[in-house]
Amino acid sequence: MYHAPKESRPFCQHRYNLARIHLKRTILALPESNVIHAGYGSYAVIEVGLNGGDKAFYFVAFRAFREKKKLRLHVTSAYPISEKQKGKSVKFFTIAYNLLRNKQLP
Repeated sequence: MYHAPKESRPFCQHRYNLARIHLKRTILALPESNVIHAGYGSYAVIEVGLNGGDKAFYFVAFRAFREKKKLRLHVTSAYPISEKQKGKSVKFFTIAYNLLRNKQLP
């Protein structure tokens, strides 16, 4: 358990280690990644590249929004999955363009 001043939560060392390895690289590769709708205004990246050129399925759910004329991303969850999930595909640049132009998100 992870104990914070306001609450205690379960802590998964495996998910933490995966996030340390893959999360930064996944976020930096968003422009080239296949992004899908994850539901409830969230988007997700499913496939991540491994060091040997292989692909792994790693569900990284995030919300994108605009704050003070800047694009903000909040990763809401990240965990490994056994098979690729289906969802409507959307390009990350489409999300960013619509946010910066105050248009409705795809």
